[in-house]
Amino acid sequence: MSSLIQSLSVDAAGNASRLDFSTTGGVNWPEWYRFLTIDGQPAYLIGNVCNTCTFFFERKEGAKGGLGVEALAETLEAGVSELAAGLTEQMAAAMPSGRYDALLLRVEPQATIHGGPGDYFTSEQLKAWGPCGAWNPKNEPAAPYYRAGVRPVASTEQLFEFIMPMFPPGDLAPSRIDHYRALIEDGQEPTALAISVLDVKYTDEETHWCLAHYLLDGHHKVEAAARNGRPITLVSFLAHEKGTSSSDQIAKALSILGGRRTLLT
Repeated sequence: MSSLIQSLSVDAAGNASRLDFSTTGGVNWPEWYRFLTIDGQPAYLIGNVCNTCTFFFERKEGAKGGLGVEALAETLEAGVSELAAGLTEQMAAAMPSGRYDALLLRVEPQATIHGGPGDYFTSEQLKAWGPCGAWNPKNEPAAPYYRAGVRPVASTEQLFEFIMPMFPPGDLAPSRIDHYRALIEDGQEPTALAISVLDVKYTDEETHWCLAHYLLDGHHKVEAAARNGRPITLVSFLAHEKGTSSSDQIAKALSILGGRRTLLT
């Protein structure tokens, strides 16, 4: 289960960002599929615009190595304990233009594969949507991923958290994983960086609030934490107007996650 330590509202100019969001048409809609891009190339298909379709994601060719923030490498390795103004602005410079809630989370990621223990797509989603509904365009992820907890929203509503890496754990350097495993075992909580969207998806019986963190920096840290079964911290920029959710739903999700709210000055 993740825990929200702190959040604040941030406006990103996007002037130097390699990241962007884009859409393509389909199913008779001019904008149907949503993408996260790096250097203009699709890195992840992050879903469609339909609230009654399932949540899904698909790793694309543009996801070739994340988005390292070299100037903050030492700070992130030491671990971020507070969203200070100057630090948050440096991280926001890597984000596309838009409005965000910057989230400082403590997460204990759980590595997951399709069909394995804890796989959302063959457990909670399959139970809610069924195996082959007309509005069920995807029923398995196209990449390994991590889960970061489930919590109730209402009697028939739940908030699910996911962490999606830009490249699979098999491509990581074992020595770097071991480095972070040692730090984590020593009680340290290094920090990873992500960009997020909230998709609220519903059937007649259930509603799934799917908070998806697309990992930009810190792949070795997240894998080390998953192997150790210990927490690290994650700074994730939750984009407004990029998921199938309203501003009110984002505000409600933040209230459910808890933590303290800070004004960026």
